[in-house]
Amino acid sequence: MERRRGPRQKRRVTCEIETEAGRHRGIVLDVAPRGLFVQTDATLDLGARAQLCLRVDGEEIGLETRVARKRVVPRQLASVASGGLGLRIEGAPESYFRLLGSDFRAEAPASEPIVPPAPSPSSPVFRVRVKQTHGPRSRSLLVNAATEERAREEATEDLGEGWSVLEVAPA
Repeated sequence: MERRRGPRQKRRVTCEIETEAGRHRGIVLDVAPRGLFVQTDATLDLGARAQLCLRVDGEEIGLETRVARKRVVPRQLASVASGGLGLRIEGAPESYFRLLGSDFRAEAPASEPIVPPAPSPSSPVFRVRVKQTHGPRSRSLLVNAATEERAREEATEDLGEGWSVLEVAPA
């Protein structure tokens, strides 16, 4: 059963993340109307604002985002697991929604806005340890959430099926 907030599309799109601290390169792995996941070595704080520039078919698409999740991967596993950032979209041009396609946009719940409100940067940060259900891999995520239970739900939504939560603790 899919537990994510909305539908996602797997995409591999190069991007650049710009923050007050500088610029970082990354690869977008999946996209949705409300957010996306970027594989990157950038180390941004939860709640940090970031400008994201996608390059699709020669067109640049600029997004206003905020860091919602961090997937931390130990250096020794970097070659087999991808670390990165879950970014919530705070502002997007119509060209981003064209990238998703009309069928995809129609799947977004009608009762919720397409562009989400920003998460509260004052929410606590939790470290959520997860393990593959049918495999040996495990990883830790840093999640900005109001409660431990919500952090557990956010991690499960981010990773999808095939992962189980081992532990949730304040970071």
